[in-house]
Amino acid sequence: MPKALRILLPLAVLLAGTGALVLALRLAEPMRAVELKTLDWRSRLLSDPSRADGRIVHVTIDQASIDHFEAEGMYWPWPRGIYEALLRFMKTAGAKAVVLDVLFTNPSTAEDDAVLARAAKDFGAVVAAMETGAAPDPRRKQPPPARFALEGAAEGPERRSVRLPIPGLLAAARFVADTKVEPDFDGVFRRVPVAVRLDGRTYPTLPAAAAMIATGKTLAELAPRLVDGRMLVRFHGKSMTSDREKKTYAAYPFGDVVLAQQSLDEKRRPALDPSLFKDKIVFVGMSAAGLLDNHPTPISPSCPAPRSSPRPPTTS
Repeated sequence: MPKALRILLPLAVLLAGTGALVLALRLAEPMRAVELKTLDWRSRLLSDPSRADGRIVHVTIDQASIDHFEAEGMYWPWPRGIYEALLRFMKTAGAKAVVLDVLFTNPSTAEDDAVLARAAKDFGAVVAAMETGAAPDPRRKQPPPARFALEGAAEGPERRSVRLPIPGLLAAARFVADTKVEPDFDGVFRRVPVAVRLDGRTYPTLPAAAAMIATGKTLAELAPRLVDGRMLVRFHGKSMTSDREKKTYAAYPFGDVVLAQQSLDEKRRPALDPSLFKDKIVFVGMSAAGLLDNHPTPISPSCPAPRSSPRPPTTS
């Protein structure tokens, strides 16, 4: 074989192999997109509100609540004392847990922060939110206290920075849990991590923390089925809809809960019955469009940031 051919042949094989790999990757992406859209179609077709866990209840910071308090001279962001009213109502109602899908990472007035911390401590089973990041940040390198770490190894993404709740809330919380959820490559939210790795320890995400409170089990005992460290969300239907036949989880405006607590304080019968929250896992989150917590999911082009059920699925 001529010397020039001996030199060029390996190069030609390498280039051919590289070209084939590039072509395969280009073909794989459309196929992956088709697979995901088929998954979305199945999610919509098979969603059944009757299969949803009845222990889950939403309290939503909706536009009507924001408008109501603004008319009374209380503008967003609300003073933290307003969350104290919610926690007191949930304690009276006998709720099992309150999951605060709201970041309290920046200090407010010392008095306001103390009110929130006391209410969280008095209620007991509060899950506070933290926000982690993939990139290191010298201002946000202090990890959560070790008491919040999960025992045993748990699969999850590696994080390099974290924004923790204010110290009083962090001290009072039963769990501190991550809120970070990332979409699939097409921008649709279908999966959530159940844990994150931070500074050599593992911490739960919000749905995992709620699951552990709801069941009394550890994450290892729950053994959610994961793919690449994330759990596929089992959408049972639309929770934020006025159509009763499609409504999955009971959802109540935040303002209604606060007004109900005011009625109790004044020894009046509240318009919102506290028994609706007896033994419930109460997720407190945002649905107002201006609060930017809405994202596309398989069942809707705009949903409040998706979270999985407090009971991770064990079957596909």
